[in-house]
Amino acid sequence: MTANSPEQQTGARGILVNAGWLYLDQAVRAVVTLVVFGLMTRSLGPEGIGRLSYAQAFAGFLLPLALLGLDYVVIHEFVARRGETAQIFGTAFRLKAGAAILAAGLGWLSAWLFLPPDDPAMRLVNIALLGLVFQPFLTADLFFQSRVAARFPAMARMSACLLANGLRLWFLHREAPLAWFVWVWVGEFALNAGALRLALRIGATGGEVAWGAWDGAIALRLLAAAWPLALADVAIAGYLKFDQLLLTHLAGPETLGRYAAGIRLADALEFFPLAVINSYFPRLVAARQGERAAFEKRTTRFLGLMTWLAIGIAVGVTVTGPWLVPLALGPQFAASAPVLILLAWGNVFATQIAVRGKWYLADGLQQFILVSFAAGMVVHLGLLWFLAPRYGALGAAMSYLTAQAVMALATPWWAQKTRFAGRLPWRSLAIRDLLS
Repeated sequence: MTANSPEQQTGARGILVNAGWLYLDQAVRAVVTLVVFGLMTRSLGPEGIGRLSYAQAFAGFLLPLALLGLDYVVIHEFVARRGETAQIFGTAFRLKAGAAILAAGLGWLSAWLFLPPDDPAMRLVNIALLGLVFQPFLTADLFFQSRVAARFPAMARMSACLLANGLRLWFLHREAPLAWFVWVWVGEFALNAGALRLALRIGATGGEVAWGAWDGAIALRLLAAAWPLALADVAIAGYLKFDQLLLTHLAGPETLGRYAAGIRLADALEFFPLAVINSYFPRLVAARQGERAAFEKRTTRFLGLMTWLAIGIAVGVTVTGPWLVPLALGPQFAASAPVLILLAWGNVFATQIAVRGKWYLADGLQQFILVSFAAGMVVHLGLLWFLAPRYGALGAAMSYLTAQAVMALATPWWAQKTRFAGRLPWRSLAIRDLLS
């Protein structure tokens, strides 16, 4: 079956089939990773998990430079300009390849300038930065997303996840040093890249992709559309990655370990809403070509469904969190339970922001994504500076929740073009609209 087969069309059945594969992928990876992470927390403790998270966050902070904000722009181009698929694919890959090398080099220079040579984090950071060079190969995943054909990349990701977590279990058994676990983190990117290349050979028809293709006009078009998203990704990294670096310097690696544990659990619980949202994006792009009123109604209804799903998850976490966290991670991580609860409620707003971001992309309003995430970064890092020294990991979670609420509820009102989106979070709560 190729990526263009009827099963992968963007109709209702295609959306459900695609969401099913994404759900299976996310579910398998979330369960496997969570189980292994729980074993790691018991072995490494909060400080060890904190040091690992610091190295990964350091590389993650530079990830926007490696991606150039191109992902959703490339998906949009694949959908809208199917005749140029091969040129778009190769051009995007080569842009990302150059950016990834630059990002890794900048990371190594930054580590050399800002970390003491005898800092234990130095070696871990230097290894983690290697993960950036494999990011360009994820262009294959963008191709499959544009065709609503999640089966092949899902199988690639699941294979890489199973192999990497098998290695983690072996290293835990051997009581390996922390550096070995960072190597596995990098290796998972490499395995995923290799599996995606194989999936592309199986799932794409001849002439659809060309790794070495280059078109200067397409490159300029992609970069012109992507620069607001690239800056928005920097802002996202500021409050999802740099906050962990800042938290370490404000409260120490042990505090980061407890906060990172809450983040890992919250991310695992968010997998299904994000899988459905990502699967829905090509359909949203297609709907934008039709009547405006119908497009807005469809967006509002979809946002409502996702909002209530996220609320249900948050309620479940609030009830079960106090016993779920010690059970999953061990009693030394009991302090992560209130962190997880706050993050789960923050994910309600994050879900709304994700749906709204897809609408912005479909409507050509990428610059307002930058405004939203820039505001979120300022709020989160500002509150973190004051709350983390006093409340530790809980203070970091409080600042995250506040920033997410500001982004979801306040930032759309700043411009006339996005005020419709300002009403969406409130309208999404109306159950009668979901049933209409």
